[in-house]
Amino acid sequence: VNFDKYYVDNTTGSYLVGSYTVDTLCKTQAFFALLTTFASVFWTISLAIYMYLLIFQNKQQKMTYFLPLCYITCYGIPIGLSFWLLFTGRLGHAPYNSSGWCGIALINPKDESIDMMGAIFGYDLWIYLAFFMCFTVYSALFLRINVEFRDAIQLV
Repeated sequence: VNFDKYYVDNTTGSYLVGSYTVDTLCKTQAFFALLTTFASVFWTISLAIYMYLLIFQNKQQKMTYFLPLCYITCYGIPIGLSFWLLFTGRLGHAPYNSSGWCGIALINPKDESIDMMGAIFGYDLWIYLAFFMCFTVYSALFLRINVEFRDAIQLV
């Protein structure tokens, strides 16, 4: 299914045509989709940092301050990023990168230019950061648990 044909004005060939209500609903859907995606990514990173602090640093007393900081960070940054994308006009129908969904419009259909700020601070940077952090922390945790397990077996 080619979703782009539903959003193209055949007379001008431009995208993002439609009524004000359709465009508003599209931007609203994109805003909440990005907000929840960013919040999920930041919570994943926070859990990796929590595991690191709990197991490697053994800072159980400081963990009571960590959770409120996580709430502020994991919801504050996504809200800020989503509003930044909304107010800079980067949200809307994204025919080239979202299979017809509303999201970050990375390519301007008029001149085919790529929005590098939206591309960098959109999905990819945060998702790659989460993959890298989780892989690093959980690999280190796995190695640490194996060392401690080996030491425990030698005591028996």
